[in-house]
Amino acid sequence: MRLSRPFAASLLCTCVLVASTSLAAAASHTDHEHTATAAHVSEAREAASARTTELLTQYKRWLKADASQRTSLRQQLAAKAEQRRQLLGELVQSHPAEVLRVVIPEDRQGGMPAEVLAKLEQRVELEGELDVLYEDYEDGSHKLRHFLKTPFGERFELHFARRDKEWQSGTPVRAQGWLLESAQPGIDPIQGDLVIADDSTLLLADGATTTTTSTGTTSALPNTLGAQRTLAILVNFQDAPSDKPWTASQASSLLFGAGGVSDFFKENSNQQTWLTGTVAGWYTIPVSSTVCDGFAIEKYAKEAAQASGYTLANYDRFVYVFPKNACGYSGMGQVGTKPSAAWIHNSLILRTVAHEMGHNLGLHHAHALDCGDTSLGSTCTAQEYGDTLDIMGYSGTVGHFNGFAKERLGWLASGNLITVGSAGSFYLKPMSSATSSAKILKIANGTDASGQPSYFYVEFRQPVGFDAQLTDRGVVDVNNVFKGVSVRQASPANGNSGYLLDMTAGSNFVDMKDAALVGGRSFSANGMTLTTQWTDASQALVSVDFGGSAAVPTCTRAAPSISVTPGQSTWLPAGSSYTYTVSVTNKDSAGCASSSFSLSANKPSGWSAGLGSASLSLAPGATASTTLQVSAASTAVDGFYSVGATATANGLSATGSASFVVDNPSSVANQAPKAVNDSATLASVSAVTIAVMANDSDPDGDAINVVTFTQGGKGSVKLNSNGTLTYTPAKGFKSSDQFSYTISDGKNSASATVSVSLSGSSTTTSGGKGNGNR
Repeated sequence: MRLSRPFAASLLCTCVLVASTSLAAAASHTDHEHTATAAHVSEAREAASARTTELLTQYKRWLKADASQRTSLRQQLAAKAEQRRQLLGELVQSHPAEVLRVVIPEDRQGGMPAEVLAKLEQRVELEGELDVLYEDYEDGSHKLRHFLKTPFGERFELHFARRDKEWQSGTPVRAQGWLLESAQPGIDPIQGDLVIADDSTLLLADGATTTTTSTGTTSALPNTLGAQRTLAILVNFQDAPSDKPWTASQASSLLFGAGGVSDFFKENSNQQTWLTGTVAGWYTIPVSSTVCDGFAIEKYAKEAAQASGYTLANYDRFVYVFPKNACGYSGMGQVGTKPSAAWIHNSLILRTVAHEMGHNLGLHHAHALDCGDTSLGSTCTAQEYGDTLDIMGYSGTVGHFNGFAKERLGWLASGNLITVGSAGSFYLKPMSSATSSAKILKIANGTDASGQPSYFYVEFRQPVGFDAQLTDRGVVDVNNVFKGVSVRQASPANGNSGYLLDMTAGSNFVDMKDAALVGGRSFSANGMTLTTQWTDASQALVSVDFGGSAAVPTCTRAAPSISVTPGQSTWLPAGSSYTYTVSVTNKDSAGCASSSFSLSANKPSGWSAGLGSASLSLAPGATASTTLQVSAASTAVDGFYSVGATATANGLSATGSASFVVDNPSSVANQAPKAVNDSATLASVSAVTIAVMANDSDPDGDAINVVTFTQGGKGSVKLNSNGTLTYTPAKGFKSSDQFSYTISDGKNSASATVSVSLSGSSTTTSGGKGNGNR
């Protein structure tokens, strides 16, 4: 693997930006990662565009100003850059696509003062290891965060304008994007935020590419079987060393004792997975409770345990348990790696610990799909923690992992899952029972939006074992969920695709409290009909009918998806043209016929735009592209302008957009720097260092550097790292010598001569103090 250089040395000079094609509803903390309402997106776009335009306008004012105004305008320019930096630092957390729309290309950053450049985004390439973390909050919200850890101990948070893949911790990757450096390097736990167009640009560091299966077979997650060697470490904080809400014995009982996390995993896995290990601590670590830094907690907790004699290499799973501090989450867990880490914040209960360790095993959240008055349709809302029967779902729920999750974990016995290929009746045993009999039906459901096979997973729950705790908080209707079967939809190629469906849509109960298909009721989709014949405390009898020898898929129309790329044009003067690519995907179900999508261009008033094709005919799941050429008005002023296209078919439409950047050239040309001759007098035949740029300057205030120099006729010259030149006379040096040097501001240059003489007095150098940047 090619090692990453420290990020400051890994700047790149090119970039490709891709616009985000869809945005979903936002919740507090984030719902799915970087999503927002259309109104929020519009506000973010306007704010980012305005701050960037203000900065560039101020830069052009500074370029045009005379010497008496330049110092003041330079300070104002730096202030504008800081305001923009702060805004982008906020926007990247929720609207990374809008940050990408306003990045300032390197060729437009050239010539800006150093203090301004330090506040701007920089194009970088980094290599390292992914660290994927879920933060789970008591209010039912979450954050899914991606970090890149370099071999040099640096940590950067990755923000994707579009993320399509399911990533696991520990994956070696190479990432290219725009870096927003931390405002407090050395203090912040991360070195900066790296904004990436989409995760297709996130490559495996060994050059391999990721693939997904199209067979419908679920590959078991690694490291999920056998004893999970676990070390729980109890820590508190330097400002509250006596805060110890639990004893080590209580923690040990919860993790390893009867009815604890180990037993939960053992019952779920058919006795295949359990915890072994111990509890260390309490330790007081050098971290304040007034800050939230999970990485510091991990570091110091491990150091304290190791200092106490624990051999860390003997453990695969680390659980950091700590009392109340500034962290908002109740738990945080790495996704799918070994060794793994889980952070338990003031919530040492079965639900929190088993949930976070479920993430450690590779599981995502257990979702639900709310389709209003129907169980499944084209206008559904995803609920991140909506599954009321799964510990990875609804807040506070303690229930078995669902059948799709257990299939991924490799926890099903050979007879536990039946893939239904033809009509028939099937007996299902309760999910929490210890049996090799059938517990889950897997029924084909066509393909998902990405073209991968989709399935219904049918299972039966009873208040037995850990599923008895489903009744504890009144989250479910016991007269429904224990008298019917639950149905989920999932795609094996995507581990984050499991959704509980509401089999009693339109009932008086809220959402998924009564989600089961009870005796005598049926559910139909894609030519398949599922009926619960009856249930009792020991089993359920369900029938599956395909209405004949083969299922006849139904047609469900959906709005298309559309993207306009790149997300930002090159920076062009008014009156220029730019060509984008418009891509449209038909999102209808497989049972639908092809549709013809009419296209229309969207542009500012007074501009012109033309599409390569006015319509695209697409089969369900197919994608096609055409061009969009946009010409700016000749009177357009500097700024970011929204352009794009709308695709419409069957009364459903979608709009994609991108930015056209107008950047009119400044009327003031760059002025060349001024180089002034220098002289040096030697007291003896020995080397002398000359600050040649001390009396040089640049009329525009640009940074200047020595770029070339000649050798003396009677001595040698070398350039030092601070911009000075050292002249070393030859042994036979007498009288005088001279050489020349050239300075540059990056665009223009100037030259001067240095005269060297020998006298019997002390060594001196001459040259007035200049105002150039050295």
